[in-house]
Amino acid sequence: MNIEDCRKEIDGIDREIVDAFIRRMEVSLEIAEIKKNEGLPIYNESREKEVIARIKSMAQGNFESYAEELYEKIMEISKRIQEEKNK
Repeated sequence: MNIEDCRKEIDGIDREIVDAFIRRMEVSLEIAEIKKNEGLPIYNESREKEVIARIKSMAQGNFESYAEELYEKIMEISKRIQEEKNK
């Protein structure tokens, strides 16, 4: 495989990542509505710890800490979207 082949593969992976991110944020908006209707707070520490633990177990090895960092950012964005939705 040459560099152009690798870049094309990355471009395809980036499309999948963006599509998955959009789906995740759409579900996050649904969760925001449920939380609002049920009077639940946006931030749920135990749920975030559960997600991080699950992600770290899926990314065992060299990328575990990077996966954790990525998901901390994703959850930060998710909370921000939920807060904006519930204003």
